[in-house]
Amino acid sequence: MIRIDFKHIYGRTRRMLVTPETEWGKVADEYPSLKETFRNYLFPVTVLSSLTIFLFGFFHYSVMQTIGYGLINLISSTVGIWLAYLLTKEYLSNKLRDADNTALLLTVYPGAIFIVFHSLGIAMGNYFLGQLFTLLSFIFIRTLYIGIRRITEQPANQPAGDRCPGHHLYPGHYFPGTHDCIRHLCLQRLISHYGKRNKYP
Repeated sequence: MIRIDFKHIYGRTRRMLVTPETEWGKVADEYPSLKETFRNYLFPVTVLSSLTIFLFGFFHYSVMQTIGYGLINLISSTVGIWLAYLLTKEYLSNKLRDADNTALLLTVYPGAIFIVFHSLGIAMGNYFLGQLFTLLSFIFIRTLYIGIRRITEQPANQPAGDRCPGHHLYPGHYFPGTHDCIRHLCLQRLISHYGKRNKYP
């Protein structure tokens, strides 16, 4: 039987939003599996976020619209993070030793913050609160930016010639501009994907 730790989910998401510097310091050394992360963290976040659309959407939309928006939000959020993860992993595969884990962390946790606020925006309808939450959803960029910096930064006690920034790069090989490349790719891919996502009336 699968047990979901909602206290952990809430705590991690809140800390990623409020104190991302500290939380990324802990997350950077974690190596969760893709299945575990999606099943125990991302999917519960998307389900709970979509439930808010079902609960509050009836005040603003018809029954069919509410159901449709909720289902679309659930599916597109999960699939969107999955695609962002695959694209990021593909780009980093020949640059990082642990591209799998790095791509997973950089897409799932910032993505979860976007999903929460974006879902609240949909749930509140096309009114001031809805537009405000939709705008606030882009605060995920801050979490992503800090995550890229923390994961790719070079340990203070590690010589530059021995290891590239961020524990996961191939030893003895420095890739110029890796930090900027990762930042540019992640921001470009995620903003492009999330910015063109569902447009609700």
